[in-house]
Amino acid sequence: MLLVVVAGFFVQLQAQSFKENRRAGLKENEDLAPFYHGVASGDPTTEGAIIWTRYTDDNPSNQPVSLLYLVATDTALQNVVQEGVAIASPLNDYTVKVDLQDLQPNTYYYYVFADRFGRASLIGRTKTLALPTDTSYSHFRAATMSCSSIYSGFFNGYARVAERNDLDAVIHTGDYIYDFVDGNGNNRIPDPYPETPKNLEEWRARHHYYELDMDAIRMRQQHPLIVIWDNHDVDDYADDTVSYNGANKAFNEWIPIRQNPVPLVDTLEIYRKLNFGSLVELYMLDCYSYHDDFSGSNANNINDDVIDDADRTYMGREQRDWLFDNLDNSTANWRMFGTQKMMAPWCAGCVPDLGGPDVDIPGLNDFGNVFNTKAWDGFQGERRALFNKLRENGFKNNCTVSGDAHLAFFADLTEDPANPLAYNPVTGGDAVGVELLPSSLTRENLDEILAAEGGGKPDEQFRVAANAAAEASNQTNLHHVYSNFADHGYGIIDITPERLVGEFWVSEKITVESEEEMAAAYTSNSGTGIWSRIPNLAPSPGKDFQADPAPQSPPDLSEVSVASLAPIEATITVIPNPVDAGSFTVKLTKNLAVGSVRVLDIWGRNFPITTEKQGDHIVVNFNQEMAAGNYILEVTGKQQQWVRTIVVR
Repeated sequence: MLLVVVAGFFVQLQAQSFKENRRAGLKENEDLAPFYHGVASGDPTTEGAIIWTRYTDDNPSNQPVSLLYLVATDTALQNVVQEGVAIASPLNDYTVKVDLQDLQPNTYYYYVFADRFGRASLIGRTKTLALPTDTSYSHFRAATMSCSSIYSGFFNGYARVAERNDLDAVIHTGDYIYDFVDGNGNNRIPDPYPETPKNLEEWRARHHYYELDMDAIRMRQQHPLIVIWDNHDVDDYADDTVSYNGANKAFNEWIPIRQNPVPLVDTLEIYRKLNFGSLVELYMLDCYSYHDDFSGSNANNINDDVIDDADRTYMGREQRDWLFDNLDNSTANWRMFGTQKMMAPWCAGCVPDLGGPDVDIPGLNDFGNVFNTKAWDGFQGERRALFNKLRENGFKNNCTVSGDAHLAFFADLTEDPANPLAYNPVTGGDAVGVELLPSSLTRENLDEILAAEGGGKPDEQFRVAANAAAEASNQTNLHHVYSNFADHGYGIIDITPERLVGEFWVSEKITVESEEEMAAAYTSNSGTGIWSRIPNLAPSPGKDFQADPAPQSPPDLSEVSVASLAPIEATITVIPNPVDAGSFTVKLTKNLAVGSVRVLDIWGRNFPITTEKQGDHIVVNFNQEMAAGNYILEVTGKQQQWVRTIVVR
């Protein structure tokens, strides 16, 4: 969402003009071969995390490749605590995910991948979660960002986050990649011009391109990621399931997210909860996949029965029930909500409801015209229910981190900010927490829209206009402590039992820069439910313990034995193929110790089968009728995997 209406006056967007500013596209860094995309980790637990890499090598057989992985407690990999074999399969674009288990809680670990020739990836660093009962865990610190268009500029913010040495995680609230180039974002465009992806191969290529960026590689290398998608990651082409399913699968392959067994063609179930000791519960919410139809909401919405309808849902009923059940059992000191869209109201011409939080005047949408009915403002009945759930449980220590708006906000969470009976900007009243939306990492905001040049840094006059619009918006929205419509960057959330600090850090994006500045910082003291109106003049102190960063170059693993990764000289044959009955036979050239046999459709979904080993044969029976088409047979041995295409007639 880009701002087109600002605080009572209208901005007429000029015709978009594409400024020629093409630069050479990203190239593979040969120093990282064959792991050109580095490593990453994500979705940590108390005993592990997902670790990820992508293997790129000449493989004319188009068959899976076995990789060694090591996990250690030191950067020199001297104290190895876990090792194993992972499979880079063409079924997953040669991306690899390992779900580590049996590690110690609240501990930093270093991991690396290697192929059978001893070629190593970068060493990655990850961190496990503290136990939910751990009261000694008393300092949480994370970076948060969204809207990272590689075509809009350089990822200087990623580079600065990579340099921070004391983060528990990096939270990305959506639009991690972009499906198309915005007309105002023509700053870093490769030749040929990137077209919008339309199928699985093209969505994979988009991720492939993004993850060659060295700033992204460094950020992913140093910190565990916790990511949700938004519309540019998996744009919902209602009439194009090929594109939608391809985007879905590519996102799951390239992001270190824990895969859920929900059928991929429907959607990945990516809402989830992470506990950081007894201090913080983090709820990652998916308000993209399950919301009711937007079309009935009215842009001029002072009186709008649709957006005020308590029966309409933004999260979907199943996710909402999951969230409310978890909140009923929450014992954490603080709760955080990661959500794609702004949760706090943002209105022009606010109109008070003049009722308490439990009173809703039918037809009045609580506070006036809203800027974006596709954000939480368009689902005010559900937002009221969430806020009342927090009040019912006596929770004031709540914080939302959000994205999408390409603008920066520090705001108090109240559904009726213009109502003095419900909200007081000094005492808080019925406010239930705070929100930090730290602009976009690179995607265009108001000064760039006003300039409408399609590239480069806008003239100062447009920045002045954007600043004036931000000030006007603040005057209308008294629950907004700070607004910034001209800068780009990321946020820092720093939490102790006594307070939560939010910081907005600004980075240049048009050129490669190493400087950054803290544009704004505020504190929410425990039990208040609002931001203090006195800004912080200095950054919050870092954590006392800071683990060594992961090294900048791949290690020398020439003395590590990788002989076991050599391919087994064995083949498999499918008889018959094409398959025209309810079963087929897999013939093995050797009596292999087969661990698993799977049949998958083109989107990677398991098809129900039963298998029976008969000497050097495996009989595969379909448990239900299969539609005609191409399927994938996957046979996994002790340390190797074979893939074959089967055709069902």
